[in-house]
Amino acid sequence: MDFKKTVGIITFNRALNYGAVLQAYALKSVCEDLGYKTHIVNYLDGVEAAKPAPVKAFWASKSHKNAVLKCIRSIISYPGDMKRWRAFSQFRQTYLDESIPCRSAEEIAALRYDFYIAGSDQIWNYNITGGEFDPVYFGNIAGVKNCIVYAASAQDAPFPLDKEFAFKDRLMESDHAMSIREEKLADYVAQLTGVKYPVVLDPTLLAGRTFIDRLPEKGKPKHPYILIYQIDSNPATDISVKNLEKAFGCRAYTMTVPRLGSVHGRKGEAGPEEFLTLLKYAEFLVTNSFHGIALSLLLEKDFFVYGNGGVMTRIDNLLSGVGLNDRRIRITADIDPKKKINYATVREKLALLRADSKKYLLDALNGIPGSTRMDTLPQFELPSME
Repeated sequence: MDFKKTVGIITFNRALNYGAVLQAYALKSVCEDLGYKTHIVNYLDGVEAAKPAPVKAFWASKSHKNAVLKCIRSIISYPGDMKRWRAFSQFRQTYLDESIPCRSAEEIAALRYDFYIAGSDQIWNYNITGGEFDPVYFGNIAGVKNCIVYAASAQDAPFPLDKEFAFKDRLMESDHAMSIREEKLADYVAQLTGVKYPVVLDPTLLAGRTFIDRLPEKGKPKHPYILIYQIDSNPATDISVKNLEKAFGCRAYTMTVPRLGSVHGRKGEAGPEEFLTLLKYAEFLVTNSFHGIALSLLLEKDFFVYGNGGVMTRIDNLLSGVGLNDRRIRITADIDPKKKINYATVREKLALLRADSKKYLLDALNGIPGSTRMDTLPQFELPSME
């Protein structure tokens, strides 16, 4: 392809998280399909998963007594942890075209891309970015003018008052094209700033299934199985390998953690390509992950969703957007594999949302403003901190 201009994407590309690296690859694929030579900015002040080193972590612990059990578990699981770490590293090297390492906004600006895109994923989640809102993820990059914030997300709003002040300041400092992934967060931003920014699709859904089909299949099981993809454990549910295997008479694999490799049905050592392969051929998915749902929609898989201890707003927003609120379950007994998803309807809904989101991105790349001033919704006045 004869690329016309360059794009640098700033996101969480170094996390050992399937959704994080796949949404980065998806947005890169979209930009390249639009004719832009695209790289992922290797921003080292972002989320980064360190190479497994259990003994080093033990000695770095403030309390060696409390760290003993964790160290033992880490040593036992070290082979699986390393396999996963290597798989993610290889995926990044093969597909993300990362830039040279950058540790500051000035170093990012020195890359001199024609456009920068901050996003997607939870780039505004201060719990992920060291307790503070990083101005880079709001497009404030050392004099860079051509910056776009695409599908920004965060933890559930509202934030604590001190974080609201900081969040509002970051938003008001930015005059770049900006879009948000969830309606509730967009409404919260509008209350704080008086500006209603467009709500757009996550990059995986924006890209469509094409970006998945470009990746090779790896590790396809030869027998029927159910896939569980958890972003955390939830004691309020009885979702478990044993329960599902007993209820449905086939194996169940879980992507929860890489501990002990594939013992007890765990497949957490898998890299992104193997994860997609497992999802593609599963009988159905049981998940509490936003990207687990998004990728299932692209592969047109049946799935069931239960709650997690983190952010449910983004999941609720996605399910509502495609008319699948009925996929929520509380316990294993709620799962009915005969209850199929009507993907003809979902396809139509996604096509409309995808068209709007792609138009926003194209307009932003062409310099057309993408925010809507809300004259009828006044800016919310924060109380004094004094």
